Amino acid sequence: MRDTKIIMLYAASGAGKSTTASGVFHELKKRNILAEYVPERAKYATWEKNYTMLGFTPKCAMDQIYDIQMLIGKVDYIVTDSPPLVSSLYFNDETMHLRIPTINFIKACYSKWNTYNFFLKRSKPFEPAGRNETEAQAKELDKKLLDTLSWHSVGFIYVDYDTAVEYILKEVL
Repeated sequence: MRDTKIIMLYAASGAGKSTTASGVFHELKKRNILAEYVPERAKYATWEKNYTMLGFTPKCAMDQIYDIQMLIGKVDYIVTDSPPLVSSLYFNDETMHLRIPTINFIKACYSKWNTYNFFLKRSKPFEPAGRNETEAQAKELDKKLLDTLSWHSVGFIYVDYDTAVEYILKEVL
């Protein structure tokens, strides 16, 4: 069984998480390191215009957890641009009663996982295609996400988008 390390990239939409995750994953694979990329399921739902899934935040969170959990012990690194705790920002009136149990489950998973948490500082132009928020809304969600990470005592390192891949590799290897 392998000691899997999970590289989690935090920020709201449009900050460059997917691009950075792809870069980190690519570099790990180039070094012949057994790694897998767990993509953001909500992004697929956005492209599909599957608002039912997007509106049911607990499902998005649980799907991300499943995708991560099935790889633990099988690979050396998992890279994800959608840490499950991010879903806590998207509960709506219909699902709000599930917020606390979902967050508690996410935190229980985090307590068992070996995570490296990085928060991307925005520096690239915002691309609205495939997003559910405007740039202003995404920046506001960044603030809420920082508060959420602090509230739940999830430590992280700020990284600049432009140098994130190199910095993350130095931190985790």
